[in-house]
Amino acid sequence: PGGNNSQARAVVQLTSDYQLIREFSYLGEVAKVCPEFPSSEGVRDCCKGRQQKYKGYRWMYKEDYLKMLPENLTP
Repeated sequence: PGGNNSQARAVVQLTSDYQLIREFSYLGEVAKVCPEFPSSEGVRDCCKGRQQKYKGYRWMYKEDYLKMLPENLTP
């Protein structure tokens, strides 16, 4: 699951002001490598826009994060 899935979506952990903290190859990796985030549901809900933060952090799919970076915004 996840890492071997060609449709897996990378996830990024961000500060409140959208500074990158860490990148994960897929959603399930968050709970797998970080015991302080036991539920991938909270992370997923942030990525899907259902909630703003999980455990004090912002979470986004990497492709959505990259789109919002200043160098990728179109005027």
